[in-house]
Amino acid sequence: MFWIRTDQLDPEQRQAVENIPVASSFLLTGPAGSGKTNILLLRAKYLTLKLQSNFKIIVFTKKPANVCPGRL
Repeated sequence: MFWIRTDQLDPEQRQAVENIPVASSFLLTGPAGSGKTNILLLRAKYLTLKLQSNFKIIVFTKKPANVCPGRL
């Protein structure tokens, strides 16, 4: 399941999307099914809406790598 809005996230997930400074790098880890891919997609959406176009998402598994390009 993918969340569309940040108000659908729990506080820790929302912090990862909205409260990390725009110019900061971060590492997102967690168990399978915890919403890591969705957090990355929402973070990309958040940065895009903040007019930040110079960012990269790097993933280390095939599933998120295949999902991300179609979602942005």
